[in-house]
Amino acid sequence: MKNKKGDLMNNVLGVIIAVIGLSLLAYGAYKIYQVVVSSESEDAKKTITIIESKINALKEGETGKFPIRGVKDWYLIGWSGNEVDRPDKCFLNSCMCICPMSKESGSGDFPFAKISKTCQEGGFCRKIDKTSISVISSGDVTIVADIFGLGIKEVELSKYTDLRPKIIFESSNLVELSVKKEKDSITIFSSFEGGKIG
Repeated sequence: MKNKKGDLMNNVLGVIIAVIGLSLLAYGAYKIYQVVVSSESEDAKKTITIIESKINALKEGETGKFPIRGVKDWYLIGWSGNEVDRPDKCFLNSCMCICPMSKESGSGDFPFAKISKTCQEGGFCRKIDKTSISVISSGDVTIVADIFGLGIKEVELSKYTDLRPKIIFESSNLVELSVKKEKDSITIFSSFEGGKIG
C-alpha cells in the first residue's frame, strides 16, 4: 500500500511538473510572437512616416524617387477624399495607408470594404492634404485578389478596372518608390523586384 501511495505521489508530481513546463513553454512562445508582431507593426509605422515625410519635402510639380524598406506581407494603398469606401481613420480627407495582408483572404483583399476594414483595424494611415491620391505601377500591373471568396487569383488590372491597386511588399528589402506631387494630387508608383504591384 505504501508503494502505491509513493508511486501515485511521483506520478502526480510528474504531471504537475509537466503542466508547469508546458505552461512556461507556451508563455515563452506567446511572448516571442508578441515581439515579432510588435516589431512588424513598428516597422510599418516607420515606413509610412518616412513616405509621408518624403511627400512633404517635395515641392508642387516635383517628382521624387527614394528607396524605402518594405515590410513583408504589408501593402501601401491610397484613398482620395471623395471615395466612400476609405477607412474611418481617413475621416473626410485623402489618405495613404500601410496595412497588413488580410489573414482571411491570404495575399489579397476584395471587396473594398474588407480592404478598408483591414486598414482600419491593423493599418497605419496618414492624411494627405490633396484632393486625390493614387497608388499605381509604372510597369505591368497585376492584382492579387480573393474574388468573391473563390480563392486567390492573379489577374491583369486592365480586365478588372474596378479593383483597387496597391503596392504589396513581398519582402523586407529596399524598394524604390516614386512620388509625383501636383497641385491637387499625389501619385505614388513603383516597379520593383521586392514586391508585387497589386
